[in-house]
Amino acid sequence: MDKKIKSQLEADVQPEDFAQSFQPIISAIGIKAALDLCRYSGGIPLYDEVLEGPRNRAIAKEFDGSNTRQLAWKYNVSEVYVRSLLAQNRRNETKRILKENQGNLF
Repeated sequence: MDKKIKSQLEADVQPEDFAQSFQPIISAIGIKAALDLCRYSGGIPLYDEVLEGPRNRAIAKEFDGSNTRQLAWKYNVSEVYVRSLLAQNRRNETKRILKENQGNLF
């Protein structure tokens, strides 16, 4: 993954992308500093683990129905991973919709 993509992913890091045990550190020093700490120290959570959330959100956002190979290449993951991620997102979305609509039935 090139530096431009990593910087885009860093911009999308949310507090929930960090492990629960790291939350007090985020509260104390902020997301940017916590991300720098992970990157430079190899601390826990590892830098690449923190970027998983933004990377997965970016893959889901950029998917156009036929570009799994390009997304896998761009984000340095396998095509199987991209398809699995997209399938999981579809399942989650279906569950969310069903849950919203089920409340309306009763």
